[in-house]
Amino acid sequence: MYSRSELIQIGRQFGEPGDAFHDRYVEANFAYRVGLGNCHAALRLTKDESCSAIYDVQCTGAFHHIGGGRGTRPRTAEGSKCMDFGWMFFGTPLYEKYQKFILQTTGERSQSCNRNELEELREQQFRDTDAESYREEVQKENEEVFRSEAEERQQIRDQASLILAMLDRGEGEDLRRIVPWMRNLSDDDIADRADHMEKLANSPHPLDGFWDLHGRVKKAH
Repeated sequence: MYSRSELIQIGRQFGEPGDAFHDRYVEANFAYRVGLGNCHAALRLTKDESCSAIYDVQCTGAFHHIGGGRGTRPRTAEGSKCMDFGWMFFGTPLYEKYQKFILQTTGERSQSCNRNELEELREQQFRDTDAESYREEVQKENEEVFRSEAEERQQIRDQASLILAMLDRGEGEDLRRIVPWMRNLSDDDIADRADHMEKLANSPHPLDGFWDLHGRVKKAH
């Protein structure tokens, strides 16, 4: 859940094509800037008040993450220069403080970028046109995958409906003979599986096999 107007005030996510910004920190940097600008809350899913760790899914796992790597440019070796934790703080008041701290403790600035790259970082502006072609490409791929996924969801619904219809007609034995994974299940268990299939098809969560763990389209679709 988020407020679009609040996110617009935070500013854009760095990492547009042409940005001299490390790809690995695109989302982390934006999340950090959002965190500085807004208050946050996590839903505790247990009555145990000692359970407060946000990363503990038993405490606060109310939402499903559908993938990272959703920046507006493809990840490349050129976009992974100067790896350093300092990218996390870029665009915030802590960036210079972090650099000063590293300089005081190590004797040098943290990022091993050349002067041109650092200058480009300091002068970043909104570059919607730079990313336009890539966004169009991603949008087209996503539309194709959403269509394929919608077809698979309908197939799952049809299968669930067929299973329930056969059970209603007293054809449980036929199902167990035809479908290997139903062989040792009772009619009630088969009905529960069909109900689960229908819920999966109607779920807002993505189906397996269409996006990778980074939220990128699998080319096979």
